[in-house]
Amino acid sequence: MLGGSSGGLEAVRSVLYQLPADLPAAVFIVIHTSAKGPYLLPDVLQRHTKLQVVVVEDNLPIEYGKVYAARPDLHLLVERSRIRVVFGPKENRHRPAIDPLFRSAAWAHGPHVVAVLMSGVLDDGVAGLWDVHCCGGITMVQDPASARFPEMIQNALAVMQVDHIAAPEALVKHLVRFSTTPPAKPTRLEQERVGIENVMSIEAGDSAGVLSKLAELSPYPCPSCGGPLWKLPHGAVEHYRCRVGHAYSRASLFDGCWEASERTLYSALQMLEENAQIGRRMLEAQAEGAQPNGNSLREQVDRLEKEADTLRSLLADRVELYKF
Repeated sequence: MLGGSSGGLEAVRSVLYQLPADLPAAVFIVIHTSAKGPYLLPDVLQRHTKLQVVVVEDNLPIEYGKVYAARPDLHLLVERSRIRVVFGPKENRHRPAIDPLFRSAAWAHGPHVVAVLMSGVLDDGVAGLWDVHCCGGITMVQDPASARFPEMIQNALAVMQVDHIAAPEALVKHLVRFSTTPPAKPTRLEQERVGIENVMSIEAGDSAGVLSKLAELSPYPCPSCGGPLWKLPHGAVEHYRCRVGHAYSRASLFDGCWEASERTLYSALQMLEENAQIGRRMLEAQAEGAQPNGNSLREQVDRLEKEADTLRSLLADRVELYKF
């Protein structure tokens, strides 16, 4: 299993290029892609591998020697003998996300899973890599020095010890070796949580009851739906879920809350400007009809416009944070 984000496609192609056509394993890939984009990944990857790259559909059987690449805006999951392609809640603000793929494969295939986290930003895939470890699988990351965007890899290395670190070309020998002789690892950690989260990714439903027994209610709201978030007992990273299934690491929760606060500020700016516009029209009507209380209303309108200018300035300052 290969997961990556910014710069990840280049690394994935380097790995696929060297894998043998008779690889006794199936390869699953999640690259963060635009939800609106066309499904071009199979065509792009096929030019760089001897393996057959499959156009994924829900309930396809898993076959050795084939590559399964996630579709835009759909999670790619693994069961015992088939794949699932589902429109589930976003995890770490992504769909497809890396965590659901890694977690589902770990739950279904345990020590037979080899998961590789590659170039990208933030930390989608870190929790999933930990789940692979919990279920006895092999965990690997691209050497940060070889990654265009090493943040995702560095976040994984900051919270867990992985089995192998190597440049994409060097990772291939490990993938081939473990595809024929997967090592027996005694690790079996957090099985209840891994299983419950896997079910949440596949089956729609209200998970509040399960979460309240398994996790601790946090003080934070879900940035996507506004519902409560539970903090899960996750050994690697801070990990949160809401009752409808949105999931966040600490970094993705921060970014989600940042975006939600921006939406709220723009909504407030819209209301202030509309309120001031209504007041200006009232002042115009008062001037024509000589209605009382003009000075008081004028002060209120001036105050609204001043508050709108302040908010607009705050939002403009936010833009400066994204200039490199």
